Amino acid sequence: MTKRITALRSARSFIDWQKRPDFVRDLDLTRTTIAEKIAQTRPDLALDLMWRFMGLAAPVLNRVDDSSGAVGGVFRVACEDLGVLAAKARPDPNALAKQVFSAVVKNDYGEFNNLIPTTFPAFGKAGAAALKARLTAAMSARTTSDRYDSRGATVRRALQDLADGERDVDGYIALVPVEDRNRPAVAAGIGRRLLDAGRADDAVRPRFGCFLRRRLGLMLGTVPRLKIALRLARQS
Repeated sequence: MTKRITALRSARSFIDWQKRPDFVRDLDLTRTTIAEKIAQTRPDLALDLMWRFMGLAAPVLNRVDDSSGAVGGVFRVACEDLGVLAAKARPDPNALAKQVFSAVVKNDYGEFNNLIPTTFPAFGKAGAAALKARLTAAMSARTTSDRYDSRGATVRRALQDLADGERDVDGYIALVPVEDRNRPAVAAGIGRRLLDAGRADDAVRPRFGCFLRRRLGLMLGTVPRLKIALRLARQS
């Protein structure tokens, strides 16, 4: 399997749309072999191999016509596999935090978008604290600019994912830029998190409920109406 991963990394030929279906099947076969066969007896080895497999995302996507999204889809599934394998292998929490941090701050093709939620159960308190420390330090190191900071936004989203895992609603909200909090999708996300935390009274506060009043024409002065509005917002 190591040789197969090395071969995929070193390959340079372009995969066009005609060759893509066979390539996707072969790529996914590599993933399933790691996630299903090797993991049965050696979850620790499978976890290491899956990290190596995820490292193929950039070199592979750079040489393939992935207009269908099929190749990227294989890596997104592999990202979910990382969480399953980490739960089985129980790696050192600090080592796992370091690997996750290195992955999410790069994430050039979105292959690691769901990495923190899927691996969070394997962190434990020590791993979560270690990851938070790394992300916080990275966030503090970003320089303020009028231009959009894509790396800074990536780190912020990672911290928000971590806050969600810890059920820290206030921590999540603190990471939302003030100017974004009245945007429809953002306000709905904050409202849902407050409701899930049993904080319905906070959810009806004007700064979080205003978009729902505008969009749905409801006066959100009561908890039942807020719940109805949020349910409708999820479905829209």
